[in-house]
Amino acid sequence: MKLSEAIDEYCNEKFSFKELFEKMPYTFQGDEYNKVKDRMKHLRKDFISIKQKSEEGIKVVEKLIKVTNSDQYGQFNEAKDLKKIDKINKFLAKQDAYSILDVYITNTVSSDIQMVNKLTDNEEENMKKTLKISLVIYKTLINAIENLTPVLEETLEKL
Repeated sequence: MKLSEAIDEYCNEKFSFKELFEKMPYTFQGDEYNKVKDRMKHLRKDFISIKQKSEEGIKVVEKLIKVTNSDQYGQFNEAKDLKKIDKINKFLAKQDAYSILDVYITNTVSSDIQMVNKLTDNEEENMKKTLKISLVIYKTLINAIENLTPVLEETLEKL
């Protein structure tokens, strides 16, 4: 039996999806709604902070990549810049929005991250691989934020 035939034969009452949706209770009400709204607004702030720190990380990583690809490698003390990267990474990990972004970017960066498991005894090559991965992650975070921000803004407008 066709759906239209079943409806004609068995649906004897009027039914309105619009009325059904209007009568449904909201998912979040009162204080709970305000908490969700505040968390969404906080995501916007986190996105801005994460993007800024990722841009900062890119500058530091690009500087280190330039050094590791030059004759200066071994003469340059990269410890200061590596500490900056570590500080940036710790900051990023503490942000509430980072867990969302981490899930969002995982597929994009997973093949690059697998390179870490293939590190060798060559310290210089390991440094280059690690820096390359960091650069990919920072750029992917920025891209994710640029893709998700319009969705977040649209959602906030509807709240």
